[in-house]
Amino acid sequence: DDIPTATWKVIVLSYLRSGSSLTGDIIQQHPDIFYVFEPLKTIGRQFEGLDRDRLLMDLHFSAMSIFCVCVFYLLDASESQWHRIVRCFQEVNSKCRSAKIIAAKTIRLSMRQAAALMVSDSTVKVVHLIRDPRAVIASRLRFNERFRLTPVSEQANKLCSQVVNNINISKDLSGMFPKRILTVRYEDIAESPVAAARQLFNFLGIQITASNEEYIWNITYAGCEDGCSICTVRSNASATAKAEHGFHGDVVKQQERVSHV
Repeated sequence: DDIPTATWKVIVLSYLRSGSSLTGDIIQQHPDIFYVFEPLKTIGRQFEGLDRDRLLMDLHFSAMSIFCVCVFYLLDASESQWHRIVRCFQEVNSKCRSAKIIAAKTIRLSMRQAAALMVSDSTVKVVHLIRDPRAVIASRLRFNERFRLTPVSEQANKLCSQVVNNINISKDLSGMFPKRILTVRYEDIAESPVAAARQLFNFLGIQITASNEEYIWNITYAGCEDGCSICTVRSNASATAKAEHGFHGDVVKQQERVSHV
């Protein structure tokens, strides 16, 4: 009973403002999937402002390894409130262990770390979600003030280097682990969300349901929340994706010079 029954453990690896929340929302609606949103977020906050890269790499790998075996109580460093949440952990662990597929969306994991997880666990799959870097940075500038304090050229350099490095590693992984890594463009999800969802679920070895298709249509075209107060809603995902390209033409030109887009 202590061993998770999941056929696959799936990591949706992406970047801030790259459509990962919408993609995760689509994935989590399938009844066979146990889904976790940003399991590494609290770890990053605990070490904000420190020289933390090496430490966080080790912690992120350890945390994702723990996630893959559904032992969530080990992920929380605070014990002062343990008596209040122990039942929640028990229920979450139980649901995780009984799920056919365990999935986590994260913007805090590198492809190199994901590769280590794939090597250590043959049931780990990776969905690499990418988006046009011009749209990513335009979206960051629009929705997060702290990005406006950093030169666009510096942001573009960092983002493009990160994405290119991850893509190169993912190509090697595709040769090592056929059918265990999938690259998805956010633009494809925005243009044809139901078709993109079918591709995702097919990669995971499950069938999309009629209720999945209806939900996806509602959150990407109709903008209906369907009574879900925490779901990601896009009145028109395609229009949203295209709109980012029209934001700050001078900013886009700076990014293109750096990223060679």
